[in-house]
Amino acid sequence: MLINFITFKWGSKYSSLYVNRVYWAMKALYTSEFIFHCITDDPEGLDKDIIVRDIQKTAPLNKVFCTNRFNTFSKDFYIKGNKILFDIDGLIQKDLYLYLKEYNFCEPRFVEPIWQDKKLKYENYHNNTCMVNSSFITWKDDQLNFVYEFYKKHKKLIEIKYGPANSSDRILFNLFYDVLKFHPKGIIYSYSFGAEHPNDLEIEKYRTEYYMSTFLTSHGTGTELHDAKQWATDMWEKYDR
Repeated sequence: MLINFITFKWGSKYSSLYVNRVYWAMKALYTSEFIFHCITDDPEGLDKDIIVRDIQKTAPLNKVFCTNRFNTFSKDFYIKGNKILFDIDGLIQKDLYLYLKEYNFCEPRFVEPIWQDKKLKYENYHNNTCMVNSSFITWKDDQLNFVYEFYKKHKKLIEIKYGPANSSDRILFNLFYDVLKFHPKGIIYSYSFGAEHPNDLEIEKYRTEYYMSTFLTSHGTGTELHDAKQWATDMWEKYDR
């Protein structure tokens, strides 16, 4: 089962090493075929086997944070087949193949941050709570084209309403939450906030049964991967070349 892993890197917050370490971990752990892509404004330092695309030509930045990633959802996007959009500050802990084989991309899936109290999505709807996370999105072909088409049609209005203070996750939550599908429990957890509310919220814990952990630092919260505890940085650096 061939998988296209897609990453984004722009600006100076994360170096090429972040991209490379995701790729090297995938090379070491993933037991099936894959192609690794990076859409970036600066390809310097990236592993020579990573397929690089210019972000301004492929998925140019927009006024709302990360909405440029909606371009990858288009049925006309250059990458076809099975696709995974993966944040470069995520930590792969073990081989994803068994999960992906069973799932078989039957539907698009996002991360639901169940380390948050679910009742807050009703109490704070459209305000502080966001129950969609895009650190690990899986889909194939045109399964998410409906998101791209909606955004394309309403782009100006969405940018006026949300602006730079919000993100693609909040747009997905506010407009599409009721129709989105999510990865099941036991696949991904938050290093900085725990795994599941209310019974498994210990932070910075290594959960060996999970496939990956996410660090959730895009909006000034959480712990950066390079500042994490020794077990995490050791795993992050393990496959360095």
